[in-house]
Amino acid sequence: MGSRRLPRATTVASLALAVCWLAAACSGGGANAAATPADTPTAAAPTATATLPAPTPDPLASPPGSAEDAVRVLSAYLPGKPSCPPELAARWQAVCLAGNVDGDGLPDLVVAVPLQDLAAGQARAPGIIVVRRGPGVPLVTFPALGSIDLGPIGRPLFTVADRTGDGRDDVSYLATACGAHTCTSRLEIQAWDGTAWHDAGPGDGGIPTVDRAAITGTGTASEFVMHGGTIQSVGAGPVRTTTTTYRWDGLRFAAATVTPDPAVYLVHAIADADVLFAAGRYQEAATAYVAAARRDDLADWWKETGRGDGRAGLRGYALFRAAVATAAGGADATSAFDTAITGSTEQAFVTATEAFRKGFKEGGSLHAGCTEATRYLSSPGVPAYLRALFDYGYGNPQPTPAELCPL
Repeated sequence: MGSRRLPRATTVASLALAVCWLAAACSGGGANAAATPADTPTAAAPTATATLPAPTPDPLASPPGSAEDAVRVLSAYLPGKPSCPPELAARWQAVCLAGNVDGDGLPDLVVAVPLQDLAAGQARAPGIIVVRRGPGVPLVTFPALGSIDLGPIGRPLFTVADRTGDGRDDVSYLATACGAHTCTSRLEIQAWDGTAWHDAGPGDGGIPTVDRAAITGTGTASEFVMHGGTIQSVGAGPVRTTTTTYRWDGLRFAAATVTPDPAVYLVHAIADADVLFAAGRYQEAATAYVAAARRDDLADWWKETGRGDGRAGLRGYALFRAAVATAAGGADATSAFDTAITGSTEQAFVTATEAFRKGFKEGGSLHAGCTEATRYLSSPGVPAYLRALFDYGYGNPQPTPAELCPL
């Protein structure tokens, strides 16, 4: 059989060298092999980046905390803006009105701005009025004291219209200042007279705890109506609520009528008779005093507050004043004297009636009668007794001995 021929030695040697060379190249072995460089960190080449502009602060990001904050922001924000920028209402819940407050024919801006820095419960929806009269004119704020009421009660009184008849629009609002227990509101009507602002409102002390407010009419025929009067303090006693109507009197708006609500307490029904007496309507006063003394449906504040029966003292006073009023009205006061003496259980006013009757008959005049009554009412111990008798809190009058019979 045939046999395979073996390769020559030279050929085998050449193949062996080739294999070794390839192995060295792949494995890095061998004395003459090139060393593979070690891995080293490679720094990234810097690339150019764009610098983003810083965001512009939003001046209306949050409502102002004070009048100073409102002026600072609006002084920078309003120039170049339309008369009433809508974003003020959207972002700050501000109320913006336009008018011509200085009479130059150009629109002026009046903004009612809510404030955030007042203590909770100190005012309802407190705010400040900011007025911009024109470019370059410093902003003006109202009121000087307290804040304005931007709630549903005060908002109807915030207007920009001519109320004083001078052809320039005036700014009206309800200004509120709060104490420890009670917030008192007053009507203010700011008018520009050509050189300065002045308040054409009533300038009174205001009304505690206003719960209703409205405005009717235009110009000098405008009427501002406010209801309130409750004082949130036990020391004030039973304070009666009233409706006050302010009207133009030729110089300013003033209280034209003050109408008390129907009496709930006996002390207030007698106070109604006191008003008639003070107005010289003596017969009406006498009738009102007697009617009040007979009413059992009215509350006794003393009894409600645990001080005992206050009705007897008030009835004694009412019957005494009825006798004086009857005499002052020119009618025969004999029956009124008898009723005040026999129908009263309050000895101080029984004695006062007897003294008045004596002086009236002997002296022949109302003045002589009151002189005798006042002499007794001013005698030692009686004034202190009367102060206690008329102690119905600081929200109610406390007459002096001379005021009980002032004729």
